[in-house]
Amino acid sequence: MPLVRGDSQNTQEHLAGRIRNTRKMLTAALIMSVFLTGTSFVTAVLIPAEEFEPGGEANGRALAYLAYEYLGNTFGTAYDISMILILAFAGASAMAELLNIVPRYVMTLDWTRATRPLVLVYTGIAFAITIIFKANVDAQGGAYATGILAMMTSAALAVTLVASRRGSKGGVFTFWLVTIVFVYATVANVIERPDGIKIASFFIGAIVITYLVSRVLRTTELRVDRIEIDEAAQKFIARAASEGEEIHIIAHRPGVRDEREYASKEKEQREDNHVPANEPILFLQRCSRRLTPKPVAAVS
Repeated sequence: MPLVRGDSQNTQEHLAGRIRNTRKMLTAALIMSVFLTGTSFVTAVLIPAEEFEPGGEANGRALAYLAYEYLGNTFGTAYDISMILILAFAGASAMAELLNIVPRYVMTLDWTRATRPLVLVYTGIAFAITIIFKANVDAQGGAYATGILAMMTSAALAVTLVASRRGSKGGVFTFWLVTIVFVYATVANVIERPDGIKIASFFIGAIVITYLVSRVLRTTELRVDRIEIDEAAQKFIARAASEGEEIHIIAHRPGVRDEREYASKEKEQREDNHVPANEPILFLQRCSRRLTPKPVAAVS
């Protein structure tokens, strides 16, 4: 919800656009919940239990089984084709969102801002997971369940801590119960299907190795040890201070130094950090020329 966008004219005090779009998202989630509950009930009632077992015709394709069984081969084929397309678009959507999210939070690796290397990395991860689980859908399902349960457990714990800080005794009790349920479900799932631990270990190892390599590479980078504010920069600061209660400073690595570059950087940072449109910002960047033998940064 904190990432939901609002209208361009929204300020921190007036967030009607974000509230409206959040309601749309919650409505979609509610509709999905109804569909999931309904399909679980219908498939459990109409499909014999033995068909859900490994090797059964409904194993992993319960709705497709019902489509062929009750609506005929034509409708069943149409359902299979539609599901293939939906999954393809879902994968493309997930890829697009990852390409959008990762560069915002992996700031130490410049190559993450290039689309092609990221696509290759994600494709390589997909192949690695397929090889690790030998293209077994059931095995990957266990890992998926572990990941989802771990995420929901951490979210429940976070909400519990927030309720505790706000002094809501009823909220703390309720959310602690929810957290305990999720902890139990996560532990039980890990014991029964340890595939999630296997894939988590793979990603943890990849993250640690990437982190070590990036740290080694960053030791060779030029560092800023002081900031000199000249007369022009002082005017920028004074003007920004008169326009708002806070001054937001954005670290910027200059490129072509044109208006489009700074406008794009400002838009990105305002969206990522939820900086209201009426709050002034300043860019902090290296000078285009050296003023002293030491690295110097200037506010511009």
